[in-house]
Amino acid sequence: MKVLATDYDGTLKVDGEISAENKIALQRWRNAGNAFGIVTGRSTTTIMDEIKKNKLDVDFLICNNGGVILDKDYNILKLSLIDFSEAEKILAYLETYDCSAYVLNDGIHRAKKVLKEHHDDLHNAPSTVSVETILKQQKIAQIVVGFENQAEANALAFALNDEFGDAIEAFANVNCVDVVPKGVSKAEGIAFVAKRDGLNKKAIYTIGDSYNDICMLEAFTGATLEHAQADIKGLVDYVVKDVATYLQIVDSL
Repeated sequence: MKVLATDYDGTLKVDGEISAENKIALQRWRNAGNAFGIVTGRSTTTIMDEIKKNKLDVDFLICNNGGVILDKDYNILKLSLIDFSEAEKILAYLETYDCSAYVLNDGIHRAKKVLKEHHDDLHNAPSTVSVETILKQQKIAQIVVGFENQAEANALAFALNDEFGDAIEAFANVNCVDVVPKGVSKAEGIAFVAKRDGLNKKAIYTIGDSYNDICMLEAFTGATLEHAQADIKGLVDYVVKDVATYLQIVDSL
């Protein structure tokens, strides 16, 4: 059995949709006895909405860049939280920073605070609870900060890792920065699933298009998309048109 672990936005879903080619390829992949999982920076609720809308079947689900891991029945296997006192310091820091919006999530639900009303941010996904509710329960699994361009996101990721790196990991992700607990990453999430399910590392294939995907692209046999940044392309085994094309390559290996 082989395993495909794919990023979602910009990789499986491109230009607002999952192509028919990708859907057919994934169905054939699973029908052949292989496994498929989504590894995303999204919160659990938003990616599950996407899975339902697109009628996808997954064997595992990794959300929050590795901070929340679910099995095929959507039972939570692992949930990692940011130390709340550190999260409060980060939020205070963000209030002084020129960002467009930020989203808090507790591993399941998300709450968005827009700082620039004109900015159409963070997949347009609505809040499922209020920011006040998240803060009151003192459980923050991920902070996502929105910007208007990649350069601003890269700068904040560097600043947060420099200032708060003992407690968190900050990943640039297109025009966002994803902030998760120290030690959490997409690669570690896949490694958790592999250990739990007894999967062979050499049978795991990853694909993603952004900087928060690099760790999993390097840890396993990795591919990126033709639209990815040049420095990401230089780190992977394959550069492909889409997920369907990558599955054709993997089938031949």
